[in-house]
Amino acid sequence: LMAKVIHRLWKDGNNDLMIQPASLPLYDADARNESIYYLPQGWDPVLERDIDGERAETTELESKDPRFGAVQASRRTARTIFFGSAPDCVDMGAKTARGLDVRHIALGVVQPGQQAGVFKDALRRLEDQLHYLNSANDRYWFDTRPNLRREMEERKRRFNDKEDVVPAIRDRVVRTCSTGAFSGVHVFTSCYDVPDNGMLRLVVLPPDAAYAKNENHRWQPAAEEILKTRGDQPRQGQNLILFLVADFNTVSRLKDQVRSW
Repeated sequence: LMAKVIHRLWKDGNNDLMIQPASLPLYDADARNESIYYLPQGWDPVLERDIDGERAETTELESKDPRFGAVQASRRTARTIFFGSAPDCVDMGAKTARGLDVRHIALGVVQPGQQAGVFKDALRRLEDQLHYLNSANDRYWFDTRPNLRREMEERKRRFNDKEDVVPAIRDRVVRTCSTGAFSGVHVFTSCYDVPDNGMLRLVVLPPDAAYAKNENHRWQPAAEEILKTRGDQPRQGQNLILFLVADFNTVSRLKDQVRSW
């Protein structure tokens, strides 16, 4: 392994003062294959998606953030965690505490003269974005199974606003709003479905027709359509309609919580 690592680093003109875990050229097929030779099956997708290579999340993150790209902060951090935690998968009883703490990660990535802060920032970004990176008790490790948080985020993206999220919100609002003093409560309905018969009615506008202070959002045309007409006819009892409108600043959080639920 070291022979292939040194050969690739020499071939690439690497000028690091030390060879560290972060130096592992896992983008190189020979070095990658040698590094996972004694590990259980399933590490190829972890390396390709999360750790190193043209299609890895770390590479994309460095292309978007010049601070990380200048020192390969994301890839170097991911390589260090992989090198320090992947062998634990062979024998889980070998260590009482799995993974590396921040101090050991820093020892694996920072070259003399570099600032550790950029690598700590990269670690926080990796913790939010990577699929196979796990953390607990300030320790970090890679596994061949996606972490539960990323799995949840993946599943949340499957839900469509129109088909899944808004109907779920509507069902909850319908169960929450009792008629009380109103003759009817109309949740996310059109102007055709709000009667004009001289009775007091509560109309709940959909989340996308939200209200924001000092801004004209979609609540106004949605409310005016119901207020002025009932279908093709002008509405007579305009003063008998009360509107309930969502707060624009909390709608995105509401939708995210519904997806999580």
